[in-house]
Amino acid sequence: MALGDSRKVKRMKEPVYRVHFDTGACKVRARVNDCPMFKTSGKRHLITEITVNGWLEKGENLLEISIEPPRKQEALSKEDAYLRGKVTAGDMTLDRETRPEVTLAEFELDLDTDDTGTYPIVLVEEFKVPTDFPAWLWLTARRLTIDDAFRREATELVRRLWDALGRNDLDEAVGMQTVRNQEMARAMFQRTDERVADVREGLGRLTNDSTSTLRGLNPDEFEFPLFGNGRLARVDDAKGSPVVRYEFPETRVFASIPVFLTRNRSGKLTWVR
Repeated sequence: MALGDSRKVKRMKEPVYRVHFDTGACKVRARVNDCPMFKTSGKRHLITEITVNGWLEKGENLLEISIEPPRKQEALSKEDAYLRGKVTAGDMTLDRETRPEVTLAEFELDLDTDDTGTYPIVLVEEFKVPTDFPAWLWLTARRLTIDDAFRREATELVRRLWDALGRNDLDEAVGMQTVRNQEMARAMFQRTDERVADVREGLGRLTNDSTSTLRGLNPDEFEFPLFGNGRLARVDDAKGSPVVRYEFPETRVFASIPVFLTRNRSGKLTWVR
């Protein structure tokens, strides 16, 4: 359900757009403008919010949510399964605890009407964004073809990143993200040097953490799912997880570094998200 007053959002100095999820007992996958931004297995109840500035365009934007039973379940539980949430905008220049938020859209799974027993269930919501975001590189790129040449080029890029992280070469690892850092700085109303410093600090924490292990690469298992209407490819493993990630064996968690690629105007694969 579309809501909100775009005039209030337009008056914000630094609007941050978030999608809020409150869900349990259902497997959820969500995309904004065909770009992946949230997923959960449904094994536990989860309340979270995802910042989506980097996926947005000025004007109409599309949120698409896919819902299925958790693994090993044939149907959603009428007693336990639920999903509800909203899309909001708030001004980052104001204190987060007290700043007002404008709700742009709301969504909720209605098991009585939405669950026909055929999965996935798909909820679609449109919402308007008045912010003058630039035209991100992939929006004007040509659609990608996942052929042998693409696989070689993408694999080489990932190898360079993995090698740089392995030898703690943050200059190389950050330098590979020039377009990504420039675009995300604009999306989050930062200076580029501020964004670069944030990325460098985050990578430094991972590479210097004695409890983490950089997971090995297996290029034979690389997969390249397409997003952004075929203009973005993410480098995943066979289980659909980013191939570059740090694992923390003691806590059985991991920190991933997604690599979303598009082609620039000269045809070179470029890391943009």
